[in-house]
Amino acid sequence: MQVRRGSLNPQGDCIIISVMSLLLTLQNVAKAYIGRPVLTQVDAVIAPGWRIGVIGRNGSGKSTLARIITGAETADSGAVQRDPTLRLAHLEQYAAFAPNESLLGYLERATGRKNWECAKMAARFGFANAEFGQPAETLSGGRTVRLRLAAALLGEPNLLVLDEPTNYLDLPTQMLLEAYLKTYRGALLIVSHDREFLNRNCDRTWEVERGRVYVWNGTVDEYRHEKESRATTAERHNINVETKKRQLERFVERFRAKASKATQAKSKMKQLARLEKEFRDLPPALPKTRIRLPDVTGRRGEALHTYRLDVGYGDRIVARDANLSLPRGSRTAILGENGAGKSTLLKTVAGALEPLGGSYRWYSGALIGYLPQLPQAETSEESVLTFLRRQANPKLKTDQVMRAAGNFLFPKADWDKPLRVLSGGERSRLHLAALTLGDYDILVLDEPTTHLDAETSDALADALAEYRGSVVFVSHDRAFTARAATELVLVEDGLIKKYPGTYDEYVTGLAAKAAEANPLPAHPETATDGMVKNDTRALRRKLTKIDEKLAALRREHGEIIRHFTDHPTDPDPEPRKRLAAVDALIAATEEEWLALAEELQGGNA
Repeated sequence: MQVRRGSLNPQGDCIIISVMSLLLTLQNVAKAYIGRPVLTQVDAVIAPGWRIGVIGRNGSGKSTLARIITGAETADSGAVQRDPTLRLAHLEQYAAFAPNESLLGYLERATGRKNWECAKMAARFGFANAEFGQPAETLSGGRTVRLRLAAALLGEPNLLVLDEPTNYLDLPTQMLLEAYLKTYRGALLIVSHDREFLNRNCDRTWEVERGRVYVWNGTVDEYRHEKESRATTAERHNINVETKKRQLERFVERFRAKASKATQAKSKMKQLARLEKEFRDLPPALPKTRIRLPDVTGRRGEALHTYRLDVGYGDRIVARDANLSLPRGSRTAILGENGAGKSTLLKTVAGALEPLGGSYRWYSGALIGYLPQLPQAETSEESVLTFLRRQANPKLKTDQVMRAAGNFLFPKADWDKPLRVLSGGERSRLHLAALTLGDYDILVLDEPTTHLDAETSDALADALAEYRGSVVFVSHDRAFTARAATELVLVEDGLIKKYPGTYDEYVTGLAAKAAEANPLPAHPETATDGMVKNDTRALRRKLTKIDEKLAALRREHGEIIRHFTDHPTDPDPEPRKRLAAVDALIAATEEEWLALAEELQGGNA
């Protein structure tokens, strides 16, 4: 079995790995739905310890590939070979709870593990002892995801498959999951649009595109840089070949009728025939979402002012005492755990909920466009185009509505589709398209990137950066929030307040808290000596500092890769030197992290 290292072509070879060491092998796998091919001729392998990030556009077949790997679906043709030692676990999309089943009861039933093992894993994902007896069906969406993660990890798998794990997962839980994955030594396959999450947790990349799987031994950012660099090189090569071709054609056209030049003309014609074979194949570019938000006149002053604002439902206050002043033209990210009150705050200032205390006001004449969290599914028979017409400003013409549909990747053939058959990504794009058809100078967005592929998320972040109106949004997508936010508001412990630091500082603080939660493989602690416990605390502090150092190095690494992506022909050697230095520092720091983690684990044994 040949496994490609650094190959963007599914047919290629480099590193030889013994078949006996492979956990799973895909050979010529194909899958189609209603006659439409989704996967064709997929060849890939998973070896012990590999950490694979799977990327691709919405509808490219990523989730189908994950379901075939887990056995939830069967391939139409080809072979899936699983090693007898394979212990596979995957994050279920939906957890089926028995009536009145407790949180701990669900974990015991779903995994077959002992009560104390289930309790320990639940605690590592932030569940308190008092919650163990709580009916699982009463958990919020985010905490349900935490519970499913705990169930998936309790089986001690050697291959863990996570399909869009960050959807509906708040940032603190993402940090807890990352802290666990750092110590997880089995193979890992993550399907996600969240590049930041993949870059931090995976060192191999599969891209699903046009039914094929392209394998790369490196992070997502490294893969994207290499792919774009190769495409740029191929385009330049083809331009040079085309230039030579035109020159030869002109020579032949001009001189083949002249006897004195006939021999040369024949020679040039042979060169032309050879030149045709030198063109490099370049697949047509995939369509991109084009987002243009409404034009707004920029003005100074306050966009939103709140005075001791309390938000909640009925007579239950979820979060209170918001005294905020958000400037016009700002883009404010609302931060906090799921269930803290972020969406409740957005619904209140968008006018969908009445405040339970205090007051808020937008500036006079502000027109608000509100994007709520999208439901899991729609049952409406209304068509795509009818929905957009209904949502659009009545002054807009039909062709403008049609253009918006096309800009958001709805071709004419999809205009009559009922909303109930749309995928999550299509529904997200449809509701964003509707926002662009209104004259809104305020946008209130609740998880706008959920179900969006990375390219569309990037397009939205770019559009928001150019938008002159004001934006208030909730998102757990780190890359999107880092690019889009100019102001930060934190909802925590029932209070709403401005966050005084930067977004990077907020994320680093969450990572430190996750490390303090002891996500390392735990054993019953037998040490009673005070000196040993103090040494353990010191090791944990060192581990947290190394985590912060690694996060900073990976951010710098990503920034250098983005520089190369934006400036592929930059002749300056310094960025390349720094990239090599950062790679070396990351490798050395990871080794230091592993050594400390093993020392800490040994001290707890």
